[in-house]
Amino acid sequence: FPESPSNSKGVRLTFVNTANRFADMHAVCSLDFAYYDQSLKSMGFVSSPTHGPIGQLEDLHYVKATTSEAGGDIIISIVPQNVAAGSGTRLCVKSISTLG
Repeated sequence: FPESPSNSKGVRLTFVNTANRFADMHAVCSLDFAYYDQSLKSMGFVSSPTHGPIGQLEDLHYVKATTSEAGGDIIISIVPQNVAAGSGTRLCVKSISTLG
């Protein structure tokens, strides 16, 4: 059977405290959202935010188009989260993943 695009494999890294998903993220925030955002853009990725039904930022997709005719664009999704829940301070990376 040919593989369906919905079954494409990807990699996902999640930085969440499983006991308290809104726990302080200082321990995993040494490379914060701004670092990832600037690094991906400097490598030629273009970002596009995804907003939820009430306008909240849910994630950002970073796309780098391939130069090959065979396809294979690279798409990375980053889900940000404030370093401390409810604060408007520094954004950390809750998860980063590749999308098929």
